[in-house]
Amino acid sequence: MNSDNLSMVKSLIFVFTFFISIVYSSGIGVVPVDEEITELTFNNFHSQADALIQKKIAENPKDLKYYYFYISNKMMETIKILDEVDRSKRNLVKDSLNNSLIKYCETLIDRFEDRDKVINDKFYLGCFYGYLGRLYGADGSWLSAFTNGKTGKNLLEEVIEEDPNYYDAYLLLGMFYYYGDRMSGLIGFVAGILGFSGDRDLGFDYLAIAEEKGTITSAQAQMLLAELYSRLESNKEKALPYFQKFTKRFSNNKHFVNWYCRDLLFLDRVTEVGHLIESDEKGLISNFVKGEYYQRLKKYNKSYLALEQFLSDSSGSWRWLKEYAEFTISINNLIQFGTKTSVYNLNEEFSTAFSKIAANKELYEKLLELRYEVTVQKDNQKVNEILSSKINFGSEPYFEAYKEFYAGLHYYWNKDYPRAESSFLKGFKLYKDDIGYRAILYLMSIYENSTVKKERIEEFADIIDDNDFEWLEYRLNDLLEKYNI
Repeated sequence: MNSDNLSMVKSLIFVFTFFISIVYSSGIGVVPVDEEITELTFNNFHSQADALIQKKIAENPKDLKYYYFYISNKMMETIKILDEVDRSKRNLVKDSLNNSLIKYCETLIDRFEDRDKVINDKFYLGCFYGYLGRLYGADGSWLSAFTNGKTGKNLLEEVIEEDPNYYDAYLLLGMFYYYGDRMSGLIGFVAGILGFSGDRDLGFDYLAIAEEKGTITSAQAQMLLAELYSRLESNKEKALPYFQKFTKRFSNNKHFVNWYCRDLLFLDRVTEVGHLIESDEKGLISNFVKGEYYQRLKKYNKSYLALEQFLSDSSGSWRWLKEYAEFTISINNLIQFGTKTSVYNLNEEFSTAFSKIAANKELYEKLLELRYEVTVQKDNQKVNEILSSKINFGSEPYFEAYKEFYAGLHYYWNKDYPRAESSFLKGFKLYKDDIGYRAILYLMSIYENSTVKKERIEEFADIIDDNDFEWLEYRLNDLLEKYNI
């Protein structure tokens, strides 16, 4: 190669390298202190995070990045505070914290909205407006929520139009598109009038971009995806990888560690909960989780002690956890001592279930043995022996539904989807509450992850509609689209 050609090649390499550096360095520059703030924020060391944030603001009051970090830190601190505050004061404290952040965001916007906006300023101002809209939404002030949210959305759209590789901008845009699609009723009507439209699929796509490629938004996107799949999408299986990544990185985040454990227990993934409890050197996992876990192991006294301890210091816990703990303790007392009367004033659902169980204690113990073999021992031979034995369920469909559910779960985990489908359908038709609700979720997963005849999907859609399972509307629509129905 002559010298002229060599020179040209070097020039092309330089230009190519320079172009690549521009593409991949676009977005927010992160320095070590930013990473430290992120680690402290999401690991619940909020005062330490705040000290670093205030120091950076004092050094450069015009840099919007650290105001963004301040808001993020305060939002995470709010979750922690609300977990710990007495239930009777929770709404009052939440409103106070919310109003304080609203004033902070409004002050930032008044101070910075009129200056000439480089792309980073557009991003941060878009976030300030977006968070302000989110805070007003939590406050029930929907007009302010939508107007501020729309302004933030427009600014962030300008950011990705100017630079599609500005990955952090996709977090709040993803939230806008997702929640815009999920709003219904009067709130959805008002949003539509104000031009605040949504797109659930695009929302998930954008959140995935922020989670995978965001520099300062990845953790928040991870957390949000876990929350959306676990709650709004009723798809706890799909939420688990996000919980796992988030809690592995931010192992001191008690709120999400326990949420992860509760979802694992809901899905009967008992062994995984055991591993988390064994490795919990910081003592973050709640006595509620431990009590439910020990009951799955048939260690009823340990379960009782953990749950009694949970109830003794549960003033800040959510009511449904307290009610569930009282029900489990009642079952433990029944199994251990034959106590057929609960010492607690159980809610209607739990009271009905306990009465059925107390009247059929020996039968229920057989079903607990089946659950233990399916979810803990995972001994296929033993499971099959129990399933093939003749059990007299009498006239009570609750127990037969219980058997069918754990038979279905056994087949599901062994990827025998036809038999799993059959058992889950039987279980649901026998008892539509509690165990039947969980059966429906597994049926949805089977149809999502395998292929069956269209007629079965149409029948399943009728079940969803007939039972007013509105919380499965979006997953069902995805399923109907998959099967071209």
